[in-house]
Amino acid sequence: MIKRIPVFMIVMLFLVVSAFAKEADSLDTVFETNLSGWVNSGDGEFGEKTDYYKKNGKFMSSQTVQYTYAVADKEITGNESFTFNVEFDVPNYDTSGAEKGWCWQTILFGVQNVEDPSADTKGGITFQHYPEGSEMIIFSSGVSEANDSFGMTDEMMKSMAHRLIISYSKVRDAIEVFIDGEQCFLLEDARDDIKGKLGFGATWCCMRITKAVYTEYDETPLPTTPTPEKTNTPVPTKSNTLIPTGTDTPDKNMFNNIYIVAIALIVVVIIAVVIVIIKVAKKK
Repeated sequence: MIKRIPVFMIVMLFLVVSAFAKEADSLDTVFETNLSGWVNSGDGEFGEKTDYYKKNGKFMSSQTVQYTYAVADKEITGNESFTFNVEFDVPNYDTSGAEKGWCWQTILFGVQNVEDPSADTKGGITFQHYPEGSEMIIFSSGVSEANDSFGMTDEMMKSMAHRLIISYSKVRDAIEVFIDGEQCFLLEDARDDIKGKLGFGATWCCMRITKAVYTEYDETPLPTTPTPEKTNTPVPTKSNTLIPTGTDTPDKNMFNNIYIVAIALIVVVIIAVVIVIIKVAKKK
């Protein structure tokens, strides 16, 4: 009976570890969105994929194609203040990006033609992973010919997973872009740039979208001219609208680290119990 106990403990350990591993890999079945009417174009498509290059995703792009786009049917007019909250990762990419010289993931805004989102009028935030040594994040818009970029940090290049918020204020007429909780880009006089539709684009990689949530928020504009004849009427003031920074969302990596620590503690406890049992058995 004593000899069978360690085997039983090993089986229980395997089951516990498997349960935690399954929980930690939950992104395979996640796609949180309130957008619809997605239109695919280009050489591939965004959609649900199972065992695709040994990876899974509810809304993931085709890999070995040059351009793949997906655009939702939500029309942005420039008369609404909103945020577009996106989370994505790159579970797989092969030598195609290196051979062709580029590997991109793009969050699109201002798309005018869903059948051809590559038109020059679109805007976007592009994560560029090739050529090596030129890894950067690029903000651009064809309407105002805005263009800005900065080099990726080592942490960004290693994780291949990002949280991004595009925030547009109709009062300030400005686009702000937050990446992993940090404000990275600002474009003013942006009403014409933001008009159009929202979407995604990928080149030579599997871009897996796990969150794409559009939210309008109330913002009262300041009066354009004074009204002295109504001296007893309080002058409206700009509402204190909090522009989200992306830091209110718990980091999924933090929970994964907790799972790992928990598994390690369970392993230590089980090993200690097994050792004690074996020593007691030997004394008998």
